[in-house]
Amino acid sequence: MLADRNCLACGSDSEVWLTRRDRTMRRCQKCGLLWVPEGLATVDGVSIYEQDSPVFFEDGRDDYYLDDSNFLNFEEKDGWVRGFAPDGELLDVGSAFGHFAAVAQRHRPVTAIELSPVAVQWASATLQVNMRRGSIYDEFPDFVGRFSAVTLWDVIEHVPDPERALRAARTWLRPGGWLFMSTPDAGSLVARALGRRWHYIDPVQHLVLFDRRNLGTLVERAGFRVRESRSFGRVYKTAYIANKLSSLGRSTPVWRLAGATVRSMLWALPSHLRVNAGDVMLIAAQVDSGTLAG
Repeated sequence: MLADRNCLACGSDSEVWLTRRDRTMRRCQKCGLLWVPEGLATVDGVSIYEQDSPVFFEDGRDDYYLDDSNFLNFEEKDGWVRGFAPDGELLDVGSAFGHFAAVAQRHRPVTAIELSPVAVQWASATLQVNMRRGSIYDEFPDFVGRFSAVTLWDVIEHVPDPERALRAARTWLRPGGWLFMSTPDAGSLVARALGRRWHYIDPVQHLVLFDRRNLGTLVERAGFRVRESRSFGRVYKTAYIANKLSSLGRSTPVWRLAGATVRSMLWALPSHLRVNAGDVMLIAAQVDSGTLAG
């Protein structure tokens, strides 16, 4: 379980901010960090990511996880990564169905780890990715000090102890190595305007939601220096956007209307659309040789 009251980033007191689907989200009264004290959701003692029918495919989300638009998005991220760390072996943590690893291995050796056995099997067979089943909390003795770069794309918000995860990533990096992350930005204009109706509020999957400041605090405490932070857009399948808006519309009439509008226009719209609401951040951080992540 995550901390019940004290903030994971600054240690301050918190308040109950939201209760949904029998789970609670707390908010730090000082730095604004959001977290779910119940931690990782399980079914019959097994996490929702390790099921034979994993959470990935609920509500038609195969349009998100398996669509070829993933290659377009990860080609952009790969180019950004290579601007900081152009060579050396890369470790992709929480690799999902392996699209980023498949793109990155065109330029360098890549190893990937992923918790879902369904995703590991699919990525290995379909994309020929060198992927192991495992968690960022697992012991991998052969990883220590091995990699020039570690990537955590849309991972840090799903882990029950983000600082421990960041410290693990640091041990796997060479001196001067790089950490790259993407995660929802709870400090963005969209997140603040929508409040509890922000589309990334999901206490089942999103255990911790950060802004740039409190995430930076954890990153630096784990032995890194943040070198760049920026927002990131994404190409989506248009049908997925319509489905997502309709799903959000169950509680918000504005989203329901938007979903119905997009669905009625699918015939006239391109198959894929780029969306950048400014509420997803990319972080590039480098191992700080002057600190020890003990």
